[in-house]
Amino acid sequence: MYWVAMAAVAFLIAIGKYRPEPIGHFLYSMTLFPQNGAPAYDVSWTLERELVFYALATFIVPLAGLRGLAIALASLGVAGWYFGNPWSWHLVSTTQIDFLCGVLVFLAHDWLKRLGAIAPIVFGSALLAYTRSHDFPFSVSLCMGIILLGIISLRLPWDRRPFRWIIQAGDASYSIYLLHYVTFVTMVYAAAWIGLPDWMCEPWRYITLIVCCLVSYATWKIIEAPSNRFAANITRQAKRPLVESSAAAR
Repeated sequence: MYWVAMAAVAFLIAIGKYRPEPIGHFLYSMTLFPQNGAPAYDVSWTLERELVFYALATFIVPLAGLRGLAIALASLGVAGWYFGNPWSWHLVSTTQIDFLCGVLVFLAHDWLKRLGAIAPIVFGSALLAYTRSHDFPFSVSLCMGIILLGIISLRLPWDRRPFRWIIQAGDASYSIYLLHYVTFVTMVYAAAWIGLPDWMCEPWRYITLIVCCLVSYATWKIIEAPSNRFAANITRQAKRPLVESSAAAR
């Protein structure tokens, strides 16, 4: 799906609607390997850091478990804050604290679920508002972690509208993230080409958001979901010989 987004960016570059990029930099950005500078597609900067987190989890969790991963993320995040996020292939970085908060919520949820949903959401939101004028290191990560703790305990009729739409948007959230910038750029040029009157400016914003969600949901159905099923089938086939050999050994 990322490569589909990059293909859209390449098309915009070709027609002069996106900043030009050297071909080498564009191809390197397609790998999502860490780079010391802006990627060819602006939104890729977060994906580079996500891949670093996945790599850390791949190596650490089998050896030291999730608690070991939490310790590693805390150490790297604090070091990033202390040293000012030095170039280290995104390893020594304050961004690790964002991932740490997610890991801690996962580890602590069974202990803290008695708090319910409302209290963490209200407290986290109030603390977030307070920190906008009384900031401290990692305040946003902490507040969002508290809010997340409440959200995962939220019990609503998710199979009914409008809540079902929220689930569908969540399914398509990766596509929404990847395509929102491309969609916004395209809709801006479309507005200029149409000659949109001034009074349509605000409605056009909402139309753009709806178009982004619809296009992203379509790409999730057509590209992401089949890709995930394909990957799941490969995983099951790879595990089958291990399961069979384990059963034979028993």
